[in-house]
Amino acid sequence: VREIGTRRPPDGAGSVQVQMDPSVSIGTAKCFAIYGKGGIGKSTTSSNLSAAFAKLGKRVLQIGCDPKHDSTFTLTKKMLPTVIDVLETVNFH
Repeated sequence: VREIGTRRPPDGAGSVQVQMDPSVSIGTAKCFAIYGKGGIGKSTTSSNLSAAFAKLGKRVLQIGCDPKHDSTFTLTKKMLPTVIDVLETVNFH
């Protein structure tokens, strides 16, 4: 319960943000970005969305950049290389 007279944080402050980018066009694919500050459930949200879309029969590609491997580990129970890991192997800067 909020105390009377306290201000609410701006919309989205401290929460997971899910954004579909209509400017990104890859055939008929829908592209989503999940972002926000640390510890608010981005990996859990992205994994749950991926699993839900897959259960609906959609083909899903989830790209994880988190160095802790949270989103990919949640789905696979394996430590898979992230995009950053792969780029580091080819000395990409």
